[in-house]
Amino acid sequence: MGYRRILHVVPDGLSQSAGFRANLRAIGRRGLPFDLCFLARQLPIACFLARQLGVALDLARACDEMVLVLDHCGVPDIAGGAFDGWARGISDLAALPHVICKLSGISAYCAPGSASLATLRPWVDHVLASFGPERMLWGSDWPVVNLGAGLPGWTSITAEVLADLSVAERHAIAQGTARRVYRLSGF
Repeated sequence: MGYRRILHVVPDGLSQSAGFRANLRAIGRRGLPFDLCFLARQLPIACFLARQLGVALDLARACDEMVLVLDHCGVPDIAGGAFDGWARGISDLAALPHVICKLSGISAYCAPGSASLATLRPWVDHVLASFGPERMLWGSDWPVVNLGAGLPGWTSITAEVLADLSVAERHAIAQGTARRVYRLSGF
């Protein structure tokens, strides 16, 4: 169990406010994680790359005593090919040990009809290299995933891209990290 706030539909300043951060820290003091739902343009914000410098990375640094989950690999602009700025943002966030990355639904961010293993592999490979399997968890992002490969396609793509990992690493992404982060039991 944890909390989530979609932060790309509100002014960037919300997550920078003292009140928001105090509330986030209160969640952390209760041992609960918080899912960060930022757009890729806000990762550069987070990582000092774009005009909105400061959002995700600054928030993660300010709330470093709790687990933060970056949803949807930071919603990369795969269709636009904006890999480099996104990759720097991911690397910077991954440098913070309390940030986890959710491998979820990124096929929806491909150009229509282009979601494939070949298209998504570089993006997933970078997240894997940055966070490692022990700090990643899988998600479907249903129903948004239907804008891309659909749930069967997304499941197939992720199975293929993760095929070279060990059984323990695939288990961590499939369920181990989620069980630990969200304190799930009995499943």
